[in-house]
Amino acid sequence: MFSAILFFFALGAYAAFLLWCFLPVIRLRMGHWLGWLRVFVGVLLLGANIIPILSWPFLLPVAATYTPGVDRLMAVLFFPRTLPKYLMNIYESWYATATIVDVKYPIEISGIRYEPVVRTACVYRRALSLDKGLAFVSFNKFPTSSGGVLSAYAGHSIVALDHSYNICSHGLRKGLSRGPLPDLGTGSPVVYIVRGEAYNTRVYTLRHSPPNQTVSVDKITLHPLKIVDVTRQPARNVISLDDLWPILQSKDRSLKVPIIIQAFQHLSVGDRACVRFVSLGTDFRSNKLKITRHARPILKDVPVNEHMAHCREVLERKIPLPTNPELVPIAR
Repeated sequence: MFSAILFFFALGAYAAFLLWCFLPVIRLRMGHWLGWLRVFVGVLLLGANIIPILSWPFLLPVAATYTPGVDRLMAVLFFPRTLPKYLMNIYESWYATATIVDVKYPIEISGIRYEPVVRTACVYRRALSLDKGLAFVSFNKFPTSSGGVLSAYAGHSIVALDHSYNICSHGLRKGLSRGPLPDLGTGSPVVYIVRGEAYNTRVYTLRHSPPNQTVSVDKITLHPLKIVDVTRQPARNVISLDDLWPILQSKDRSLKVPIIIQAFQHLSVGDRACVRFVSLGTDFRSNKLKITRHARPILKDVPVNEHMAHCREVLERKIPLPTNPELVPIAR
């Protein structure tokens, strides 16, 4: 809702700015060079709706400084295209029916079993994208998700995953039913586990391939995933206005990485010395499970006896906390 309100306020401010750009033409006062410059900027902005490359002078600085802001700015710059889509998305969501998929993730960490159930709401929406920044690509039925994300403590560990796009893409096009999670056809489901703390932090990437296989590493076991329920609800009750955004976002991609794991992956080379990354997946040559323990940089300019304190300070400052309630162990 907040993004939707900001969007309409931004459109009003943008319309006022365009009017200011063309005031010299309206008043027939083009003598000063600033008047010509204002008109040029206005023509450039409106022309970007026909020739997308004209938007680069405005989009590239934002992409270089604040990547999440690009899709917001695009929605405003291309409002002749995005506003009708957004209004149609809002209108259609009042009458559409969303598919609700509940998936259970049985996980054991150091002998303690957890079975979180993650709910994903799926619906179609209209959306716009740029193909390499050169051409518009319009979608009238793009699989859209709400929920489907987990980031929670499990004891002293953290469990994180985001399969929302994969589930909705498959569920809306081919359908899903109760039982083992099928091959979604958009990549192996990935579950991330964070263990340890400070200099002893380890980030595990567990790829479920095939999805009905049990995988284990370092006292972590991920059992086959299971769909426990598939229902239908009115989309207006489960899909927010932010989910109906008219520009494709990073969340509209398969094999998404949860925000907390992205923070680990985007650490600087020096800070990555505080974390060891471990991957578990299938070796496609031998078709057997393969564990890869990635080498980490040496922690330079920090005395050995200060490694723990240094890494604790770095990770507390740069890694966000889990957003979901702590997982409850399953009694045996």
